[in-house]
Amino acid sequence: MVYLSGARLRHMAVPVALGGLLVVFALKTHPYMMGRLATFIRFTTTGELDNRGAGWQLDQSLIAIGSGGWHGRGLGGGLQKYLFLPEAHTDFIFSILAEELGFLGATALLVLFALLVWRGLRAAVRSRDPFAFLLAGGLTVQLGFYAIANLAVATGLAPTTGLPLPFVSYGGSALLANLAAAGLLYRVSVLNGSHEALAKQRWSRENA
Repeated sequence: MVYLSGARLRHMAVPVALGGLLVVFALKTHPYMMGRLATFIRFTTTGELDNRGAGWQLDQSLIAIGSGGWHGRGLGGGLQKYLFLPEAHTDFIFSILAEELGFLGATALLVLFALLVWRGLRAAVRSRDPFAFLLAGGLTVQLGFYAIANLAVATGLAPTTGLPLPFVSYGGSALLANLAAAGLLYRVSVLNGSHEALAKQRWSRENA
């Protein structure tokens, strides 16, 4: 949000550094986090995966994704959700979707997320009101980062976390918050109409 409001990258160095220190402190004080990070680093560097310990979820997730093939096992026909893959209905819902709907279904989901992010950013840059611009931009970036983090965990590109996949994971407070964010984005988009008052100012080369 600070960056969207006009801060330069060098001004972000201090808060980013403080955030990095907080991450290190969390790893030091929470052994299970350190274990997940160590498992991820070992998997990405050597290809070894502790599939009987900290790497169980990732191993089962990759099995689910790989067994889906092009067309999947059919909606509701997945096997990994039957006590093989923990948290299959929340944190690893993408793995089950890829198993049941295959490569084509998983690709369609990624396209839908990309379309959502594009439309959200489009609504932001068309906003004539600075508050509406920051609101739409912040909500869009939040939804996009949540989706990227969840997908990265499910595919082994990031350590295991507890972030749900927006609009896809089983309900709860996250679903309510995401629906509220979608409603606000829609409201900002409606208020913009067909105008692009600030788009040229924000994205023109003269002001870059």
